[in-house]
Amino acid sequence: MLITVLLATSSARGSLLVHDNFNYAANTVVAPGETLGSAADGFSNPWKFSGYSGEVVAGLEFPGVESSGNALKVCYEGAGYLFRGMASSLSAGTYYMSMIFFRDDADDGGGENWRWELRHAGSYASGPISSIKTSLGSTSGEQVNLQVAGDVFQVGVATYKPGTPVFMLAKIAIDDFGAETASMKWYRFGEPLPVVESGIVWDATGIGEFTGGSGWNFVLNSNIPEITIDEFRLGTELSDVIPVSPLNLPPAHPSFQHVFNYTAHYQIYNDESSPRYLTADNAAGYADGSPIKLSDANGQLTQRWVLDAFPDGQSRIRSFNAPYFVRANAEDGGWNSGDPVQLHSWMDWSSQKWTLIPQDDGHVSFKIAPNDFYMSAEAVSNDAPIELDSWQDESRQKWVLDIQDTIQSPYILRAADGNLLAFFRYSTPIASNQGLLYTSLDDGRTWSLKTAFAQDIYGPTLFVLNNDLYMLYVSMEDNTKLQLKKSADHGASWSNHVLAEFPDGVETSGGADVLIKDGILYYGFADRGGPGGWPSQYRLRVASCSVSSDLISASSWKVTAPLEFPSSPAVSGTRNGWLEANCVAGPDGRVWVVARVDKVSGGDVAAVLKVAADRTALEFNNQYPAPGNETGFIYAPWAGSSKFHFVYDDVSSRYLVMCNPYLGAPPSSSSHPYVRNILALYETTDLKNYQLVKTLVDDDSFEDWNQSSLRTGFQYPVFIIDGESLKYVVRTAYRSFDNYHDANMGTYHELENFREYLSPDGELAYYRFDAPNEPGLDSSKMKGNFSDVVGAEYAPNGKYGGCLLFDGVDDGLGLMHRVSPKLHRSKQVSVSVWIKNNTGSGPVFTSAIDGAFAGLALQVLYGKLQMTARSLSSDALQAREFAYPSTGQWHHVVALWDFENSTMRLWLDNVEQAGNGTVVFGSGEYTRGAPAYQDAIGRHFNGSQYFSGNIDEFHLYSRVLSGEEISALFYGPGYGEWASGNGLSEGPYGDDDQDGLLNLYEYGLGGDPANAASRGLAPQASVTKDRGTNWFCYVYSVLSAVDNGLFYSLELTDDLASGVWTNGGYIVAGTNAPGGAFNYVSNRVSAVDDDQKFIRLVIEQQ
Repeated sequence: MLITVLLATSSARGSLLVHDNFNYAANTVVAPGETLGSAADGFSNPWKFSGYSGEVVAGLEFPGVESSGNALKVCYEGAGYLFRGMASSLSAGTYYMSMIFFRDDADDGGGENWRWELRHAGSYASGPISSIKTSLGSTSGEQVNLQVAGDVFQVGVATYKPGTPVFMLAKIAIDDFGAETASMKWYRFGEPLPVVESGIVWDATGIGEFTGGSGWNFVLNSNIPEITIDEFRLGTELSDVIPVSPLNLPPAHPSFQHVFNYTAHYQIYNDESSPRYLTADNAAGYADGSPIKLSDANGQLTQRWVLDAFPDGQSRIRSFNAPYFVRANAEDGGWNSGDPVQLHSWMDWSSQKWTLIPQDDGHVSFKIAPNDFYMSAEAVSNDAPIELDSWQDESRQKWVLDIQDTIQSPYILRAADGNLLAFFRYSTPIASNQGLLYTSLDDGRTWSLKTAFAQDIYGPTLFVLNNDLYMLYVSMEDNTKLQLKKSADHGASWSNHVLAEFPDGVETSGGADVLIKDGILYYGFADRGGPGGWPSQYRLRVASCSVSSDLISASSWKVTAPLEFPSSPAVSGTRNGWLEANCVAGPDGRVWVVARVDKVSGGDVAAVLKVAADRTALEFNNQYPAPGNETGFIYAPWAGSSKFHFVYDDVSSRYLVMCNPYLGAPPSSSSHPYVRNILALYETTDLKNYQLVKTLVDDDSFEDWNQSSLRTGFQYPVFIIDGESLKYVVRTAYRSFDNYHDANMGTYHELENFREYLSPDGELAYYRFDAPNEPGLDSSKMKGNFSDVVGAEYAPNGKYGGCLLFDGVDDGLGLMHRVSPKLHRSKQVSVSVWIKNNTGSGPVFTSAIDGAFAGLALQVLYGKLQMTARSLSSDALQAREFAYPSTGQWHHVVALWDFENSTMRLWLDNVEQAGNGTVVFGSGEYTRGAPAYQDAIGRHFNGSQYFSGNIDEFHLYSRVLSGEEISALFYGPGYGEWASGNGLSEGPYGDDDQDGLLNLYEYGLGGDPANAASRGLAPQASVTKDRGTNWFCYVYSVLSAVDNGLFYSLELTDDLASGVWTNGGYIVAGTNAPGGAFNYVSNRVSAVDDDQKFIRLVIEQQ
């Protein structure tokens, strides 16, 4: 199986005992009799050269092995050795050793021997010379020799070609009471390296008596003039000696905390009407210099390539079944247009490193340095040559990377031993598909392969019961059986059992969990006995059994009768199919089944069914929308015609759904609504009404929404609640340049403190513009909105903190289709923003609803503020205009688009404005389609208009804002930031506007400390008589915002001259909260016993 498994080691990692990466000073030369290195890195002395010389040269590179930069070339000058002792001898135990070696001399038919020896002594000259010898014999036979002490050599064959690096791996088992065992294996260049020992087939194994082990000896003979060695390592774990390499690393994404599998194989074809593939011309076998040509799909093994990525951003294109590379022919000393592209071995590797350039349309180009020529197909017929070319004929230089290996069927759970387990199915057309089970001993930080199943396991569900681990699944070798595996050792070994057979085939629910309720275990799936093809053939079923029964016995299980999809469904646009049944405990105490509904148009529908009390049938009413606790079709904004995963959270009493939200049909020739480039979390309490919690993963690799939706997929998620975090695995297609469906990696993610995001307040985006280096950073609770600042600059003089400055010519902030998808089906939309414009016109926020049709817009237009919107792309654009006082001043604007009530309202500086015009929306919801343009701040989405001035504190909500919230947004996060944003210089107890009121008091009473004409609301005083008692009444206003940052109180005195004031002697009679910017506090002071009394209002910062 050719697969690059990118994993680190577990917390039980051993230790690296000795290592030398030979990263000494380049070009260092060591003569016979001299030394290199020092007593370091586990060695007791430097390398001693006897009869040999050495030179430090450029490091060797082997796919899958970390390289430090330099290597050591050892040259035979005469009989001798290269020796280095270890600081500590090896005691009883198991050890692993590895090294890379490289020979570039020609084969001469025999006698070319070299060997490593693990010597008993730490000094070459002392002690017995019994050893473990790992060596290469005659190159004509290419035999591997292994000898322990004086026993007979064990011989194995491991073909390799001189001229390419070879990775040598050895295992040494030292036993104080018995014979020692040693094994060794060569890995040819390009072969995948092992992750666990269980997958290794050793080339040779030897047994003999050997004691200790304290030094390493390297021996050449006269037939090998030189050999280069690199990355020598000895450790107690396999993972110690096979370090992770930068080669073949998948592209990084901020959400990827671990990548389990990464596609190894691609086909590369020229995207013409009849695609032709990049192929190795192997009529006479692979050979240096053979041409690279175009070919049709026949002979696929010659058209399958591995991309080796380098840290410098370049890649090699390597043939699948031989270590040859696509090479620019530079034998004449340079690259020229028209030079052929050929196969070549490792030598002259600089001509084999290409720069991959992704194109906006999803293609990729291959460029070679130093003259920036491209790999070009000069014709599209079979056997047409591939040549270097300049950029002129662009269509001939754009290729498609077609994924050949796919990652499927993710699942995650925590086993009874406390360790995490993750499953993925690895599918490849050139070998048997496999199910791979990984384990993490450190809560997901590192992972290792635990079990590789011989069966092709598809869509498994794993669960733990009575400390045993179970797996429900279908094997693709025989998909007529629903099967169950059981493991009593947490996944190391398994028994297998058939639970039920379905002649037409069976389909799992893609990792949906089992439900245990009232002592019964439930599992949803589908058979394929329905009419037609995919997906109408699927008939839903639920299997159940008592948790006290013998689960591996088929007789313990009861299966419901199949339920076909309605022939005339109550919702339109379906393809008459449902699948992937999620069993959940419903709010009415029954067992509910929530199933995916496949739709051609629209993807925001799911089906809710129930399991009959006797567990023999499923109940379903063909209605939409299903009311209350009834079954039927439901509106599900998270459905998206893609797989979703339900988990109930006992702590918050909510159902959580991880899914691909429905974002409209992909902008392609197909109207099928599979858009999977965003993964999100939703919540519900009744399984009928859902609210977006947070965007979890979304595509940062494409600016173009069309290409992103067609080529990126974060799909088939499975998650667990693990304390305060969500841990989840995903089938991921990311930067694949092929399609969203055929995932090129499996990924692991975490969301910590996830309950902090539950019950969100409807805030979909919040841009503070306060970070100079990341002015477009989203500060909302969801924190899931990437943005693209084009031209607009950070400015420190924002309303609160920093802001963005737009030049009115070509500046803008693109929201990359991250915002408007979350507005789909919203009944109300609100925007709060501070603006200071320099000209009379310019868009503040614009969003397309479908294609090039405008959806929502707020803009300054010829001295007015204009709001426009349509609820459907077929609607006429609705507009209202509102007076706008001036330019060059900061103003707070709140815009409300209310589709449910057909109105648009606007607040300016905390006061609702009267506007002109009436509004009639065709729908009570904002129905987004597939916009051709991304949402934008500071420019029109199509780039036709631009805003000139400053924008700050941009909020977007999917609801109405209350008066208190509008006031809070107007008055800002507190006096300090308000004062800074308005240029106050005299502090809270100064008087910047010289109106006789202290700044803080004026702010607290609703005035403007920078404007003498705006003094706020003065307290009101009066005398009243209540039940024969005279009272002095004092009423003052307070900012109604809960987080206004101020503390209000009264102080009294009866002697002004004393200067003594007391917070007491009054009664708070009540607070009037009329629903605006202010509340009003009424106070009473008795006027019976005192001749005089003085009252003052105190306002302080909290």
